[in-house]
Amino acid sequence: MDVLVFGGSFDPPHDCHVKMLRAALKKLRPATAYIVAAHHSPLKSAAQAGGRARLQMVRTALRERLTNAELKKVRVLEFEVLRNRMTYTYETLRYLSKRHPSARLYFLLGSDTAAGFRDWKKTSEIRDLCRFIIGRRPGVELNVEKAGLPKHAFLKGIFPDVSSTEIRARLIITGGVSCPDLAPGVLKHIRSKKLYQTELRARVQKLLGPGRFAHTVSMAETSVLLARRHGMDVERAALAGMLHDVGRSVPTEKMTQYVRDNRLDVSLSSQIAKRQPMLFHAHISEDIARRRFGVSDPDVLSAVRKHTLGDIYMSPFDRLIYTADACSPDRRFPEARRIFNSALRDIDAAFLETVKTKLGYVLRAHGWIHSSGIGLWNKLVSRDDLG
Repeated sequence: MDVLVFGGSFDPPHDCHVKMLRAALKKLRPATAYIVAAHHSPLKSAAQAGGRARLQMVRTALRERLTNAELKKVRVLEFEVLRNRMTYTYETLRYLSKRHPSARLYFLLGSDTAAGFRDWKKTSEIRDLCRFIIGRRPGVELNVEKAGLPKHAFLKGIFPDVSSTEIRARLIITGGVSCPDLAPGVLKHIRSKKLYQTELRARVQKLLGPGRFAHTVSMAETSVLLARRHGMDVERAALAGMLHDVGRSVPTEKMTQYVRDNRLDVSLSSQIAKRQPMLFHAHISEDIARRRFGVSDPDVLSAVRKHTLGDIYMSPFDRLIYTADACSPDRRFPEARRIFNSALRDIDAAFLETVKTKLGYVLRAHGWIHSSGIGLWNKLVSRDDLG
């Protein structure tokens, strides 16, 4: 008897999960297939949705996407969620091997996950307990010998380049209005329970005027595009993009008072207040993101704070958000399209061009330049250092 095991965070479960499962059911024709939602996957951050919510979404996705014949073979296993602690794959396989002592266990996973097999716990025991069934994912070159995989077989074809992280980014930007990679019932559950920050878009829209909100959405989409292109976290990019300008909800004439009342640490604050109080908006955005939206991620907060003036130290993620703000499609100044095209190829070159363009506009207008901009430019040109 063959038993199929498909584990993952399923945060949320999406159509690529279902397509891999259906392909494995067709190839193996197992007696039973167990879908195992992790409490906390060892090699990932903690799931955003709780275990019970993810189990419910998995059941909904299976019910809406599988045929009746397929559903008869599938069981959603609560083992890892009920343990309420991090559970390693070998532990789940041990449990199932005792439950089905005469069965051959097959573990289903994508090639992207299989590539990191050597980092798993008790790999030698896993090799003894099961065989792998692998779905190829685009852009992933799996070196079988280097990965040290158990006995394995590949499913036919290439499975969609969809990830739960990408979907969560999309849900942030769209507010969960639509997502073709999710079963309708799953999307409905996400919206009703306000999972994955789907309420954030509506909250931001209430704060900002129509023009500023349109820029916010355009900039967030650009941030996600560039993050995907350059291997950065698309979910963080979506969040930073959606929150980067919430400080503009404070009228310009009240920004100085906001900074004072909330004791924000802004260098040269007295000069900004005198010469260009609008420059406070990035620091105010960071404060609102933390206080009103509950953001604690230091990378997101840093990128929001630095997206206007920049800073002598800027991480790769800071630079990406700074650049995306300058080259989103709604920008109409002449250099925006050139910066965007450059950013698709080389984010560091586009960042340098963005800094140069911003300073050039201020100089031509005989405007005041904050020391952060001057220090950043001097660092870039004197050390040729973008890192």
